[in-house]
Order: sequence, then C-alpha cells, then structure tokens
Amino acid sequence: KFIAEDDACRAEGGQTAATKIAANQQVVVALGSNCSSATIPGAPILWKAGVPTISPGAASPKLTDPAARGPGFEGFSRVIFNAAFEGVELANWARKVKKFENVAVIHDGTPYVQGLAKAFADKFKEQGGKVCAEEAIGDKDTDMRPMLTKLITCKPQMVFFPTFIAATAHIVRQAKEIKGYEDVMMMGSDNVLDKNFLAVA
Repeated sequence: KFIAEDDACRAEGGQTAATKIAANQQVVVALGSNCSSATIPGAPILWKAGVPTISPGAASPKLTDPAARGPGFEGFSRVIFNAAFEGVELANWARKVKKFENVAVIHDGTPYVQGLAKAFADKFKEQGGKVCAEEAIGDKDTDMRPMLTKLITCKPQMVFFPTFIAATAHIVRQAKEIKGYEDVMMMGSDNVLDKNFLAVA
C-alpha cells in the first residue's frame, strides 16, 4: 500500500509530513522528499521512528556529508548526484566551454539552491574566473527589478540562478525590462526543466 503526504517543498511541510508518516507503524520506507528544504527536517524524524528515506531529488550536499549534516541522517540515501557535483560541472561548462570570465550568481537561501550556487561560484573562481556579484532573494519574492538593477552594474557575461520555477520566471521576464541584459546569458538549473516554467515565464 502506498500513502502520500504533501510537504509543499518547505521545511514546515517536511516536518509535518514526516511526523505523520513516522506515526504510522506499518510504514517500512519513505520515498522522498524530492526537496532538500523538506528533507533536512524530515529525514531525522523518520529515522528516529526506524523508517529509512530514499530521495529521488533532494540534492543538498549537506544531506550526505557526515561532517555537516549532524545526527539522524544515517537512514537517508538518494539516487541522484548532489548539488556540489552539479555546480562544479556547470562551472566547468561556463568557464571552459563558453570561456566566460565574469559571471554573477543569485540564490534564494534554500538549501539546494544555495548549495548549488556556492558550488558553482567556488569552482568558477578556482578556475580563474570572477564572480562579480552574489545576490540573495527570498524564495517567495516577485519583484526582482531592484536586485537585477544592482546586479547588472558589475557587467556579468552570464547570470546563474538555480532558483525554483516562480522566482526564475520573474527573473527571466523582468531582466528583459532592464538595460544591460540584452547580451547576458541567463542560466537556470534542472529546477525549471518543467513545462510549467515555460507557461509562467
């Protein structure tokens, strides 16, 4: 039998969903969450109840780093690469294939997005590139114009923002309204490999 709880891809939802699942003594394994934001508080609750967690998409490096994650994650595993690996490969592409020298990064403070943005920025700088701006937004922000106006002053060749669908759509749409972005490559991540992104953007 398969039961489901919606964690809404948020910390509070992950905690609530994990608590409900952990209370059901017939549950033998939890598949998910797909989001790091929900998995970080949820996995330890499940493991305390003896329920292992297998995630198809929670990519925060913290989740499988014994030095960073703390106790309670011994029962957690994932079936994808982590964000640190993804960030390194995207930086390799930007620096070695596209030959960009000056880029900017935007993150929303969520574990997956922030970890991916940091991995990208660190590797890009390690390869001799410059990250001229690292801007933070709220994951529910809708007006990106002030941040985008500030960011363009450092004249990046590319902006990397591995944010989720709504925020990425606002950034893409609003950058077109601001002078200077005409020839700037705008790069999201696998977060927006979704038909809903195209509709929203």
